[in-house]
Formats: sequence, structure tokens, C-alpha cells
Amino acid sequence: MDSMDSLNQSAIREAVKQDIYPIPDWLEVGKYAFSTEHQRNVKVNGFLGHIANCLVSGETVHIEIEKLSPSTIEVTEFDISKISHLTYASVATEWQNEIKDIQIFPGDSAKSSTIPAEIHPSLKQALIQTGINEFYSHQLKAWNELNQGHSICITTPTASGKSNSFIPFAFHQALTKQRTSLFIYPLKALASDQYSKLIKLNQALPSQEQLFIAKCTGDVPLETRKNYFKGVKCPDIIVISPDVLHHLLYHTDKSQLVLLKDFLSRLNLIVCDESHTYISSFGIHFANLLRRLRLAAQNSGNSALR
Repeated sequence: MDSMDSLNQSAIREAVKQDIYPIPDWLEVGKYAFSTEHQRNVKVNGFLGHIANCLVSGETVHIEIEKLSPSTIEVTEFDISKISHLTYASVATEWQNEIKDIQIFPGDSAKSSTIPAEIHPSLKQALIQTGINEFYSHQLKAWNELNQGHSICITTPTASGKSNSFIPFAFHQALTKQRTSLFIYPLKALASDQYSKLIKLNQALPSQEQLFIAKCTGDVPLETRKNYFKGVKCPDIIVISPDVLHHLLYHTDKSQLVLLKDFLSRLNLIVCDESHTYISSFGIHFANLLRRLRLAAQNSGNSALR
């Protein structure tokens, strides 16, 4: 027996002495198991001793077998490429180990109509210039209801044009009746996103007809917010967060913010975005904030705001 044969025999004897880690019957290559470490289902690709090679959100990870348990659901393989919508495809990829099935339903054809004839002509051109050539049915219904002085609640799906159910009305009221609008957003990110949309539409108006649009959130310096009410003209539209509105109402009677009363006296539209988030104690505080806002407007001479 030469040295090579002796080495091989030694390696074999050592391998035989080692305990083979038992793999449970329910744990199979190509199947799914639940990882207590990741708190989700993972796909098993193979084993190396007591370590399982698994796929989690498209990435390969190594998980100790004792940290795996039978899958919490029956996972069915599906083809993510069937999802054409990029956002939904991204979500499905992230959660593919938790999804049992994909069903794609054909979309309904949009019900639309022409932009209302009575809308301010410059605003109509600005809407067209920014890509809005028609109103969807819920936008037209909102326009009609708001013009009749009614309060409305819009509950259409995400990205269905809820913002354009009230933005044209706010611009139209400012251009034709010098009425002001207050847009309340629970998050600064939402307020900033909406503010950029308002500015884009505003810049599409003729320069002499452009509105004064102010953003009042926590990331705007206090002195800047005060200056909105110290000039010769108050804002036509204010994008604000509840906490800043709460602070602003304390200054209704401050002589240095003379234009705040002017804004409140002409306030005609209040938008409460993401209203479903105002629940529990947050909802109670917000309801009282709206009562304070209405009282401040009435004390400023606003008889139209109910």
C-alpha cells in the first residue's frame, strides 16, 4: 500500500466516524420551509452538514437546519414575468416566498369626459400643457359636487387621480373668486410631493396669473413660514401638516401675521388627505384641530365655511 492509498483510507475512516446530521423528512431540496431566523418561508436549494442553502427574496443564504420548520403555507411556484406592472412585479419578487398564487384581472376601461367648459381658460390650458386632457368620471363628479358647496370623500384606488379631483377646483376658485385653499397632509413626504405637483401646474399658467402657493411643514424654517403672512398678499393655497397648522392657529391674532386672518377669511376649501389614518387618539386630536380651524375662520369673518 503506497502513501496515497494510506491517505485515502485514513480519510475514509475519519468520514465514517463523523455523525451525519439528520435531515427531517419534511425538509426537501426544491421545497419550502419556514425560517424562524427570517420569519418567512424560504426555498431550500441544498444541504451541507447541518446547514441548509436557501433562497430568500432572490438571495442565497445559509440557515441552520434546526432553525427551519415546516412551511406555514403551501407555496406554489409562479411566473413573476406574467406581471407587467413594474411596481407590482417588484412587490411580488420581494414576497414571492409568501405568495400562493397570482391572478391577473383585466382592467376596466376608463370613463372620462372633456374638461368642464366653465373652468378658467388659463387653467384649462395649463392642465392640457401638463398632460391632463380630460377628467375621469370621479374627477368630474367631484368638480360638480364642490361647485355646489358640498363636502365630499374620495375613496378611489391608488394612482387613480384623486388629487386632480380637487386641485383644479382650488385653482379655479383662486383665479375667479380669490378664494383660498388649505391642503392638510399627515406626512411631510406627502406634502412635499403634492407641493411639487401644484408648482408644476402653477408654472404652466401665464406669469401674471400664477398663484401664491406656500408649503408649511416642519422642514420649512419658521421665519419662512411667518414671512408668508407679512407681505402684501396672502397665499392662495397652503400645503400644511397637522402639527404646523396647530402651531399656526395660535398666531391668528398676532399683529405681525396680518395676512393670516386674510387667508382664513377667504378660506373655501379644506383637503384632508389620507383621512383614513386619522384614527384613535390621533383622530381625536385632528377632529379638534379642524374645530379650531373652523372657529378661527369664523372669527376672521368667514361666514361661508361650515
